[in-house]
Amino acid sequence: MIMMISKLIIRIKTTVYPILLVPLLFTIVSCASTDKDLTDKQAYDLGMSYMESEDYISALTNFSYLQNRYPTSIYNRHAYIESIYANFILGDFLQVDSLARRFDYLYPTDEQIHYALYLRGMALFNADKSLFENYVFTDLSQRDLGLAFEALGIFTALVDRYPNSPYAWEAYKRIIFIKNRLAEREMDIARHYYVREDYIAAISRCNNVLNNYISSPQALYALATLENIYNLLNMKEEADKARELLNIYDPEFKIPDDYLKY
Repeated sequence: MIMMISKLIIRIKTTVYPILLVPLLFTIVSCASTDKDLTDKQAYDLGMSYMESEDYISALTNFSYLQNRYPTSIYNRHAYIESIYANFILGDFLQVDSLARRFDYLYPTDEQIHYALYLRGMALFNADKSLFENYVFTDLSQRDLGLAFEALGIFTALVDRYPNSPYAWEAYKRIIFIKNRLAEREMDIARHYYVREDYIAAISRCNNVLNNYISSPQALYALATLENIYNLLNMKEEADKARELLNIYDPEFKIPDDYLKY
């Protein structure tokens, strides 16, 4: 298991897993024949041997058999964790989310809860393609960011509840990444409104960045944009406040000349 966890962290650091459309996979897993004479330990051991050989579909078949045939088995708890991991590697991120939720419900005090939480967050993180795409404004306001916000909430819960978890640092890095991407989205929309002289809408988006993503590099751009807007509106006091805050965070920061020419 430790080796498997290490492999997971290494692969997560270097790879964004594609979302696989695998409805056929679950038909195979649920319908595949399994020796009806297997004991719970035999089914579990066989599933683990498949995990070690990276035959995840066969592993899931055996774990499913174990859980259905022996619902009170002592091996089910660990089989659940392995099933979550196997589905993650196979790219079925929504199934990971479902299994991790159920694991949390069935075994709320299990010592591997933080691991299940981490895999769930990573599944949603990878499932939301918008986190890794360049934005086109016409798509921005229509994007469903539910998965991104849910992943952010899960990673935040992991860091808060299990600060000593070996996955806490990985979760924290993804919190920063997601917040930065969400802040970039807000500022792209703010720039769109700015060039169209819809200054009230632009101010609102800039304030969203300052209120929710103040530690993001985009906060500097939000303050500089606010300063420009308030100067255009002859609101000197507000412009001075924006400049004052900008000087506190980075007195040498200058907004690029073409930044507000969206």
